Amino acid sequence: MSTTSNSRDALPLTIEVESPRPREKSWPDYLAVTIVASLLSIAAFVYYWHSGELLLYGDAVAHLNIARRVIDSRTPGLLQLGTVWLPLPHLLMLPLIWSTWMWKTGVAGSIPSMLAYVAGVVGIFRLVRTGLFFLPGNQREARIAAWFAALAFGLNPNLLYLQSTAMTETLYLALFIWATVYLADFGIHLFRGDDPSARSASRRCALMLLLAMMTRYDGWFTAAAYGVAIVILLVMASLRSGLEPLHFLYERAWRRTIAEFMLLVAFFPAVWFAYNLHEFHDPLSFARGPYSARGIEARSRKPGDPHHPGWNAPKTAAIYFEKSAKLNVAATEREERIWIYAAVLGAVLTLGFIRPLWPWLLLWL
Repeated sequence: MSTTSNSRDALPLTIEVESPRPREKSWPDYLAVTIVASLLSIAAFVYYWHSGELLLYGDAVAHLNIARRVIDSRTPGLLQLGTVWLPLPHLLMLPLIWSTWMWKTGVAGSIPSMLAYVAGVVGIFRLVRTGLFFLPGNQREARIAAWFAALAFGLNPNLLYLQSTAMTETLYLALFIWATVYLADFGIHLFRGDDPSARSASRRCALMLLLAMMTRYDGWFTAAAYGVAIVILLVMASLRSGLEPLHFLYERAWRRTIAEFMLLVAFFPAVWFAYNLHEFHDPLSFARGPYSARGIEARSRKPGDPHHPGWNAPKTAAIYFEKSAKLNVAATEREERIWIYAAVLGAVLTLGFIRPLWPWLLLWL
């Protein structure tokens, strides 16, 4: 593939792509979104703090204690991060966990989550606004849609509570969203013929995935899926250009970019396996050791007792998964249907008619 935008025509898409307007015109919107998200974050935090609900989750207390024992225990040090839970959330708490008051109240865990919440809301706005900005039509509609998406995400009551606590979900969501933002940028620049910008976007995507993999194991699956998506986009771009499917492998710049992406997403799992092997004598200690979910269940279940309801029962497990997903979206069955049907309809329309927005479908992960 060419490294210049004028050496090959823009690849044909389902919808033609317009040249973007000057980027400077959008900064007031981003500032406004940041301010609104910050106010929502602070308001939710103050409410749950005064209600004494920052430490309702046992996991939130555990996250705070893990971070605290790195600097305050009989044997302080990074080995106190332990296994099973991934280290990034605890590392982000370290500058704050020194304060005994912040540790006891849970504020040391709230602040990183609140910052991640704001970043996630801005990321949703950026994803929608940038994607629609490259499509023809009234750019005001792109702005309205981006605001709606940001508010729909930011006003979720579950998220507003979690961002007030030391839980890891808010941080992971922010990193996942920004990885999707840069993957969408990658696709847009690739199909516009701007290969240098596409390569830059892929590196940023890989960096977000690396941090996501250090936050939750969901990120390991996401990194693999996004790596496959990037290869598919490259193959599609080659075919659209009338080249061989793997033509990008013949160009040094693209080979280097792909190698950088693979190294970034493979780096942390390799380190985590080595760490578990060295400290706990099992590279998979986080998955099958005494403190893993499997180990906890084995200790809590008496011989002869049944396993959890989803054990070897995919249908039952699917019912639990579906109900959990619905309860994370809305409180009543009617509201659940509205949001789920809207999401499915949007996915169908995107898949069938708006090819430049296909990376958005990865949000279903």
